[in-house]
Order: sequence, then structure tokens, then C-alpha cells
Amino acid sequence: MELKALITRLHEHSTSTIDMSDAIQKALIYDNLKLMEGIKGTVSCILKEEGSLTEKFIENLKSNPDAAFYVAVAGHLGKIADSIGRVGDAVAQKINEGILFSDKAMDEINFLIEKTKDILSNTSDMILARNRIVAGYIAESETNISNTANDFSTRHEERLIEGTCLPKASSLYIEILSAFKSIAWHAKEIAQGLRG
Repeated sequence: MELKALITRLHEHSTSTIDMSDAIQKALIYDNLKLMEGIKGTVSCILKEEGSLTEKFIENLKSNPDAAFYVAVAGHLGKIADSIGRVGDAVAQKINEGILFSDKAMDEINFLIEKTKDILSNTSDMILARNRIVAGYIAESETNISNTANDFSTRHEERLIEGTCLPKASSLYIEILSAFKSIAWHAKEIAQGLRG
């Protein structure tokens, strides 16, 4: 498989991560699991192709040194997909068990989903264009997402102490925050690797 076709496949996987994030957000807002149908299959597909894509990029190194920039991307996309799957699982549990999040927690999660979709969109662009300015933006966005998630976690602990958040909701909320930080970190790693 030639390098251009491999890059196109990475871009397709990257675009899928945005679509999955959007589906999870809609399922969360409308409290409707059907809106997340297909996410597990998409995550599985990305994870299944991770190893073979990496091998194909390594094979392309012989004829095209630019393939080196892409060798680690499939692995990071696999971690991103896995983390999105974790968010989906937490949202599915919330919906299935009728677990309530406070309005504040819902606002915070929606804020982070929007920021995550933005960083994933820019990561998709980076896969195609390898733009240094976009890479810098992604690095800044990762820092902002991580800092914001940490801030939300602190506020969440305060709500837990005050009794405005239930312990059962707490573990799901913390899992979601952790997954967003992971997604952003792996997006940053993709951008740094592609920047060279």
C-alpha cells in the first residue's frame, strides 16, 4: 500500500473519532443510547487496524523517508479510540442505570466534549497537512483540556463533599474526565510526531 493511501486511512480513522465524540455528546444530551450505536464497532475497527497500519508505514520507510513521521500515529489513534470508548461506556452506564449528573457536571462534560472535538478536528487536519502552526495549536489545546479537566475534578470533589453529587455518579464523571485528558494527550503526541 502506498504512503498516500495509508495516510488517507489514518485520516479516516481520525475523522471517525470526531464522529464518535459527537454521537456520545448527543446521547448524553438526549439521554438516548441509540445515538451511540456503532461506536463499539468503530473503536474495534481502529484498534484492529492499528498494528497492520504501523507495519505498513514501517515498510514504506524503505522507499519514502516521510513515512517515519506516521509510524506512531496509528498507535496513538488506537489509544484515542479506546478512550472515546471509555467515555461511551460511562455514558451508557449513566443512561442504563438512570444515574443523574448535576447540571454543572453536564455543562462541564459538554464543554470538554466540544474542546475534544476541536482538538481531534485539528489532529485530522495535521495528519493530512503536517502544519507547524496547527501542531502548536494542538499542544496548547492539550494543555488547556488537561488543566480544565483537573479544575473540574477539584470542583467535583467539592460537590461530592457538599453532597450535591452522588458517589455512583462521581466514579463515572471522574472516568470521563480521565478519558478526555488521555484523548488530548495522544492528539498532542500525534501532532508533535508529525511536526518532526
